[in-house]
Amino acid sequence: MVSTMRAFHPGPSVDTQTIRDHGAFSALRSDWNSLLERSAVDSPWRTHQWLDHWWDAFGGDARLLVPTVWSKGRLVAAAPMMVVEETIKRLDVQVLRFVANAVTPRSGFLVDPDADRGTTVLWSLVKALSKEWDLAILANVPRDVWLDQWRTALTDTGMRFVETLDRRSPFIDLSQGFQAFRRTISPKLRENINASRNRLSRLGVVDVQSVLGTGDVPGALETCFDISARSWKAGAGSDLGGRPAYRAFYRALAEDEVLRRRLYIWILTVDGQPIAFNMVMRGDRGVIGLATDYDLAFKMCSPGVYLFSTLLQDLCTLGVDQCDMAGDLYDYKLYWTKQYLPHSQFWIYHGGPKSRLLYFLKDRTLPTLRRRQASAVPGANVRDSPPGPADSSA
Repeated sequence: MVSTMRAFHPGPSVDTQTIRDHGAFSALRSDWNSLLERSAVDSPWRTHQWLDHWWDAFGGDARLLVPTVWSKGRLVAAAPMMVVEETIKRLDVQVLRFVANAVTPRSGFLVDPDADRGTTVLWSLVKALSKEWDLAILANVPRDVWLDQWRTALTDTGMRFVETLDRRSPFIDLSQGFQAFRRTISPKLRENINASRNRLSRLGVVDVQSVLGTGDVPGALETCFDISARSWKAGAGSDLGGRPAYRAFYRALAEDEVLRRRLYIWILTVDGQPIAFNMVMRGDRGVIGLATDYDLAFKMCSPGVYLFSTLLQDLCTLGVDQCDMAGDLYDYKLYWTKQYLPHSQFWIYHGGPKSRLLYFLKDRTLPTLRRRQASAVPGANVRDSPPGPADSSA
């Protein structure tokens, strides 16, 4: 049963505005980044520049739908979202999603911590826009303390929602220095790092070049494209620069005067030939992985293992306390760490007829997510204690 929505009246000093036009969104840059700074979330993927470049590269047929909240002329809350037409259970559905895809490390709202009930106002505005969407699928939301406020405010709107476990991103604690970290990894991994270095050394002079936010960042990126075009991903059509939209997006990051300062690239060479790269971005909790790849011809040397070990050592020298490997849990990541940050995905339904039907069918539209929720990860340590699936209709 859907609960009755609690009335909310922002008051004379609070206004709401929904941005639907890219030009109008572009004009928000100063206000948006000022809000980001006040929110104490130093995440480059939530900057206006990142979102603007993302839209240029991937926006396609999607429609912007960005609810904003203003207090005394100042932006105090915003949700970078879009509407995408999709087919679910043979139904043509208008799906509300974040302005994000696989290149985006994580997603969420932006709320000034001093804004009274800012999250509640945002959710109320999202519901008020329900004629423009049938189902909201808001993914990749980190399970941290702030998420409790998110859940409470969402419940207050009276909309039904199902929360499931989304990706689980491994992270490496470097706060005690590289040698302390090295002692935490298995003897087998230490052996593999040494073996990789030795095998590479037999092929020629091994060198690791780093471009840390300054210098020829665009040139280093082009080298990454070239390496990735010689990787196994090229055969699958998923190499870093093999798809025009992705190539355009990464080039925009490397050429942006703000974001390129956060872009760190390591390139492994043998006798001057680039054979592997690792690209990260400096964010709120250290660095977070964006892309990594290697030349398939050097597979037997495990170049990525040696390169990543060098990257971690350099990060400690730079005073970086954490390396977030991003993405999801994979065996090769669990060789390096057993710690991870869980994320949630929310399927949100309102009172419209198509939305009610989708809620009725939710047991059949969410089988994959439920299987992922039920899966266990032996030996992995979660950063917090994630709750089980939440269903607001209980």
